[in-house]
Parts: sequence; structure tokens; C-alpha cells
Amino acid sequence: MSTKKLQGKVALITGASKGLGKAMALALAEAGARLALVSRNLEQLNQTADAVRKLGADTAVFQADVTSEEQVLRLEKTVTKEFGRLQILINNAGMNLRKPVTDFSLDEWRQVMDTNLTSVFLMSRAFVGAVWRRLIPIVLGLVPGIVVGALLLSRLNGEWLKLFVYATLVPLILLQAAGLRRPIRLTPTVGAPFGMGLGVLYSLTTISGPPLALLFNNQGLVKQEFRAALGMIRVAESTLTAIAYYHLGLFTAPSLHLLVWIAPTVALGVPVGVVLIRNVDAEVFRRVCMSFDAWIVGFGLSKVLVSVGLAVAPGAYVVLAVVAIIDTALLTAFFGRRRGARGSSGAGASQRVPAGGPSR
Repeated sequence: MSTKKLQGKVALITGASKGLGKAMALALAEAGARLALVSRNLEQLNQTADAVRKLGADTAVFQADVTSEEQVLRLEKTVTKEFGRLQILINNAGMNLRKPVTDFSLDEWRQVMDTNLTSVFLMSRAFVGAVWRRLIPIVLGLVPGIVVGALLLSRLNGEWLKLFVYATLVPLILLQAAGLRRPIRLTPTVGAPFGMGLGVLYSLTTISGPPLALLFNNQGLVKQEFRAALGMIRVAESTLTAIAYYHLGLFTAPSLHLLVWIAPTVALGVPVGVVLIRNVDAEVFRRVCMSFDAWIVGFGLSKVLVSVGLAVAPGAYVVLAVVAIIDTALLTAFFGRRRGARGSSGAGASQRVPAGGPSR
């Protein structure tokens, strides 16, 4: 297992041709990041790229003026096509005129402000906002998927549908728990079909966590982006499904009475969850939630095998036992890897050279 903290992450650095930009590019390369290097000076930029490649990092150079809105928008499309989703954006491009500000001409003032401030706005707007645009195809795909799923639920045998869904979910959850990380480009051609399938799944079972986690974990989203993306999809799918259920007459008086009990617990659970996610390591929290999903779906699969007559209790619960054994082994391996990584980083820290470092 690689000990590089940024292995596979995509970083973009403006002003990467020299100085701090070049130094940060080398540091990120040593940490395992894939680098998009941006500058107006192509010759110096290529020199930085050569130094980065000697460290074994994947890199590409992009000549652009980051004070130009047109060039920044073109840069976002080119970098996204080359590297996929960006995880690290370093707005390093900057300049200064070494004379009193009272001696600046208006054009000089605008040049300094555009390079130091406007470029940050343009780059951040272009790259940070990209996550929302990528969710639109999923949300649009949810609509027909939820309609189809709700119609199936109202007309077909619900137990056989549950059997199919649970049998599909169990391997998805276990693959996720095993650390499956295959890069998936969230393009419209992927997002729309995924949204449709997600809509069918959610309207049939109100479960969508495992496939959503598999997709978003493979986008390399940072913690806040992950939560925002997940929250947006959750709101869309739950709202659309409630509307479909209402028009199909699937709400019953007993189910509505359950709201009296469910609503207060949700109101209590949300702030508790916020506290947990802020104070518990995100990866540990995510992995424990996966175990919860695996056991719940394993139990549901065992139960539905009995209800459709494919197995009898207690033999049907062998499925739950197998899921529990596999998940426990994966969970043990997960915490073992974390302990090993902490031990390696601690050993590396004890061998660091004094301030100033080695010459290169």
C-alpha cells in the first residue's frame, strides 16, 4: 500500500513556472499527486514539468493567462478532459511592482489587481463550481427512474423486487468496503443512466446509499463537496419519490401516523450526526456506516428469502452470517492498514533531517 498521502489526487497550480509555484509542484509530486501546471511562461513551465516527472509524477502543462475569463473557462474544460475531477486548486499566480503605490499608473494597478485577485475569483468559480454542474444529469435521470420504480412497486410483487434489489446491493456494499476505487468520469453519458437506475432503486426500496457512495468516492471529492453532492441527490430523490407515491396512492393512514414517531428522532439524529462527522475521522465513520449497511441489507436478504419461499428459517440466515463474516474480515483489514500507515508515518517523522533539509 502506498504511503503517499496524495496518491492519485489531481492538483492544479497557477504560477507554477518558478518560485513558490515550482516548489509546491515538487512537494505535491513527492506526495503522489497528479499535477496540472499553469503559467504564461511555457519555457519555464516545461522545466518545472521535467523536474516533476523525475519524481515519477503524472503531469501536464497548460499555458494560460489566468486573468482572462475566456482562457480560464477554456482551461477548465481542457484540464477536466485530461485529468478528470480536480481535488486541489492552488491559486499561486501573483505579481508585484516594486515601487510606491502612489507611483502606479491605473493600468499597472489593474494589472496587479487582476493577477492577484481577479485570477483567484475566475479560477475558483470555474473549478469549484464544477461539482454542481456534474450532478445535473443525475438529478434529471432520477425523474424517469422514480416513475418507473414507483409503477413497478404498485403493480408487481414487492417481495420479489426486494429480493432482486437486496441481492444486487450486498455485493456492491462489500466491494465498497473492500476499498474498490476505480476512477469513474462523471460525464452526462454516465450521470443520466446512473440517475435513472438510482431512481428505480430508491423508489422501490428507499435505499440508495451504496451505489451513491461508490460513485462519489471515486470522484475524489473533498469532504465538504462529498457531503454537499450527497445531500443534493438525497433531497431530490426523496422529494420526487414522495410526489410519485402520493399520485399513485401508495401513502396509507398507518404509514402517515408513523411520521409522529419518525420526525422527532430524525430531528434529534441530524445534529448528532453533524457532531459525529466533525469529531470522528471521516474514513472511519464512512467505513463503520458501510458495515451497518452490509448487516442491514444482509438481514433483509435473509428475511425475503423466507418470505418468497426460497429458504426456511433459520437456514436462510446463513446469508446474513456470511455477509457478517466477510464484512468483519474487511473491517479488521481496514483498521490494520490504518495502524500500519500511522506507524510508517511516525517512523518517517523520526528520521526527518533538521531544518534546512538536504541539498538537491
